[in-house]
Amino acid sequence: MKSKITVDYTRSAHSLIVDGHYTWKDYRLNGLRFPSSSEMEGKVDVTVKLFHFDWYIKLEHVASEMDKAGYRPATLIELLTLGILFPNLQKKFSIAATGSFWDDDSGDRLFPFLSAKGSDRILYASCKSDINVDNRFMGIKK
Repeated sequence: MKSKITVDYTRSAHSLIVDGHYTWKDYRLNGLRFPSSSEMEGKVDVTVKLFHFDWYIKLEHVASEMDKAGYRPATLIELLTLGILFPNLQKKFSIAATGSFWDDDSGDRLFPFLSAKGSDRILYASCKSDINVDNRFMGIKK
């Protein structure tokens, strides 16, 4: 999938989560643990690409593969915007935004995911180091 979306970088993660109408939300996904790190301001049109790897890929290699294609890993704000605009996309496959992360007290690096279970839309944080081959990674054109 490759598409253009408009991201409003002035919006909080909380307001985007509310507008996303998720059935289940991970309480750890908030603006305190995942602060906005984007250099962009206001409403910006961005080109989104969902990367799919046909092999098990380590998290640290995702960014380098995106970089080779001219993309960077998406942030939480960008992922939440995608979830609002394309609410059924996460029912096809899980989507990760590895451009936002938080190191928890046990040293695990957590990053946000959109997923589904049945008809339920889920927003959660994951600390997987090896990613399932069915997952997609959201990238933003540089």
